[in-house]
Amino acid sequence: MEKYIKKGYAQPLPSSKLKRDNGLVWYMPHHSMHYPTKPKIRVVFNLKARYKGTSLNDNLLQGPDMTNTLVGTLLRFKNGQHAVTADIEEMFHQVKVPVHDRDLLCFPWWPKGDTTQDWIEYKMGVHVFGAQSSPS
Repeated sequence: MEKYIKKGYAQPLPSSKLKRDNGLVWYMPHHSMHYPTKPKIRVVFNLKARYKGTSLNDNLLQGPDMTNTLVGTLLRFKNGQHAVTADIEEMFHQVKVPVHDRDLLCFPWWPKGDTTQDWIEYKMGVHVFGAQSSPS
């Protein structure tokens, strides 16, 4: 989380926004995920979590599937002499969320992960992994 905050992916929620009553605020539960084969810990936001019978993913549009099929990718290898691959670091975090939609991506966090302190409310300014809309 500290990395998200440092890189500007998440910003503190201004205190003036903490008392919104128009229903356009959503808090995302989150937890860490550690894979034994990878050295880093990944933050997972649970956008399927339900509150009063609905989840954030229930209210997001999926959008078109823009991924290439494996067969299509393999067939295109025959078109040229060279193939190039790439891995975009933090791909979903390269896509900004419109400012008026960011209050739907709120989460609590403790300064430097210290749970003895009061937590601060943050909102994401970029797409999060696990959202219905992220692959589009």
